[in-house]
Amino acid sequence: MALNRALQKIILELTAADHPELVVDNELKEAYWSLYPERREEDEASFSVEEYDRFQPLRSSLAYLEGHQLIELRDWTIGNPIPSARITSKGLDFLENDGGLSAILNTVTVKFDTENLRSIIESGIIKSSLPDEQKNSLKSKLKELPASALEKLTSKMLDEFLSDPTKAIKLIANAVGFTL
Repeated sequence: MALNRALQKIILELTAADHPELVVDNELKEAYWSLYPERREEDEASFSVEEYDRFQPLRSSLAYLEGHQLIELRDWTIGNPIPSARITSKGLDFLENDGGLSAILNTVTVKFDTENLRSIIESGIIKSSLPDEQKNSLKSKLKELPASALEKLTSKMLDEFLSDPTKAIKLIANAVGFTL
C-alpha cells in the first residue's frame, strides 16, 4: 500500500483541532471521504466487518502515524476496524514544524569555564613551532587575561579557524577518524 500523505495530513490536522480529546471513528471516516467522496455512498450502504478493506487507506495511514508516535489509537478491534485517535505531543510538534519542546529539551549545550579555555589555548601554544622563550611568555600573558577577554579571544579563534574551511574539514575528519 502506498503512503497517502494527503490523508495523513488531514488526520493530523483533525486530531490536532480536537486535542486533547479523542477523534472518533465517524470523524475519521468523514476525513477519509473528504478525499474520496465517490466512495462515501457505497461505504455507507454496505459496511460490514468482512468489507472493512474499503477503508484500507485510512487504516494504513492511522497505523503509519501511530508507528511514528504522532497519534495514539484506541478501540481498534476486529469488530471496530476504524479506531479512535488522539494526536500526541510529538504529532503537534510535527505539525508546527518547529521541533516544539522536543527541540528545546533535546538540545545539548556545551559550556567551558575560563580555566578550561585557558588550558585548551595553552595546549595549542605548547604544540606550536614557536621558540620556548616565546611560548613561555605567551602562556604567562594568557594566564593574566581576564575572563571576558578570553571569551572574545576564543570567539575570534573560532571565527579564524572557520574562515578556512579546508582546515576545519581536515580537523573534523581527523577527529572522527575519517581519511580524506
